[in-house]
Amino acid sequence: MLVLVLWCLFALIRGWANGPLRLLVKPAALVLTWILVCTFGGAVTAMVARSTGWSAPLCSLVGPAALGLIAYQVLCWFGQTVFKRTRDHAEPLTRTIFGVTGAMLGLAYSLFWIWAAVVLIRFAGHFAAEQPAGDLARGSAPDPWVTNVVRLQASVESVLGKRLVDACDPVPPWVYERIDGIARLVASPVALRRLISYPGFQRAWDDTKVRALAADPTIVHDLQQGDYWAMLADPRFWDLLSSPEWWEIVFGPQFDAALRYALEGT
Repeated sequence: MLVLVLWCLFALIRGWANGPLRLLVKPAALVLTWILVCTFGGAVTAMVARSTGWSAPLCSLVGPAALGLIAYQVLCWFGQTVFKRTRDHAEPLTRTIFGVTGAMLGLAYSLFWIWAAVVLIRFAGHFAAEQPAGDLARGSAPDPWVTNVVRLQASVESVLGKRLVDACDPVPPWVYERIDGIARLVASPVALRRLISYPGFQRAWDDTKVRALAADPTIVHDLQQGDYWAMLADPRFWDLLSSPEWWEIVFGPQFDAALRYALEGT
């Protein structure tokens, strides 16, 4: 709690010193950067692919990310160069107005980031809570990050109060229910096998890209060991996920039915 109070106090002082216009530079830069990436991201991806010869999934990540980073830094530099700090205004009334509004805006920013961090911790905590059981089932000890995230979530909810956290969390309960289900699915090899055998997915499993991945011994070994990061590093996996049919399976109502089917046997 002391850390949160100090963070809010620091934001108040920083807001007073910078004034509202300089504080608004970064949110405005984020919005403009998002517009630039949406408008020119495809062209930059194609340019990176032609100049480097990298795979399409990697180029689609590197190109827009580099464009966004450069655009954001340039916009922030431009805005902070143009707009004055509170102390740079000559009139005392103007300095007071800029200082008070900047302090209030800085406090609002600090509360927003605390709220966003709490929601992110809850997301990670819900997913990590199911992982130790899966690690034990595979005969390995849980990763330290898993236990640390679960402890961090419990600590945050105990400090702020679970009722307050629940009241301030905008995420619908069904989202956490799906996260819990996916976490149980990832942690259980039995549930994964049941998901693969779900009758409604038969057409998807007959896809040639899926068959190629299923026939790869490296992918099979990574799946059996629960090494999902190694699977995600395979560009064929991303090529499969870019298929509209797979997006419909993951986010459509059929996936909920398949998830229930998979978890019935665990």
